[in-house]
Parts: sequence; structure tokens; C-alpha cells
Amino acid sequence: MDGDTQDQDYPRTLGERIRAARLARGMSLHGLARCADVDRHWLRLIENGERSNASLSIAKKLAVALDVTVGYLAGMEDLERVESS
Repeated sequence: MDGDTQDQDYPRTLGERIRAARLARGMSLHGLARCADVDRHWLRLIENGERSNASLSIAKKLAVALDVTVGYLAGMEDLERVESS
């Protein structure tokens, strides 16, 4: 597999990274919203790419609920690296 194909498969946006981590953990959108204490509608907008940013405090809540780092959510780490730590 070449680098271009891997780049296309890698979740690029905040919403894509949240969705990838959520699905990897078998969580529903509603479950994540409840666990992270964030608005379900806002989370849906983020995952669907209709909103593109989150405050640091919300990113921290999501990272804790998803058991990932804020660095992963910010696109600075991939999910495999986070899960192997």
C-alpha cells in the first residue's frame, strides 16, 4: 500500500478522528456525548464536518471519554500509536 492510500484512509478532521476512536471502542454517539458531558447535537455536527473546532476543555473531555490523547484529536498522533502507549 502506498503513502497516498494510507493518507486517504487516515482520519483527517477532528470529527473523523472522534468518530474513528468512538467506533473503535464500540460507543454510540449518544453514549460518548453522555460520557464526555457534551451536547449530542454539537457532537453530531463535529462528526459530520459541519463544525470543525472544539475548545481545549471539550477536547480534554472527549479525549478522556475515548481514552485517547488530545494530541490524537488534534491530528498530531495516529490512533494505533495512542492505543499502543
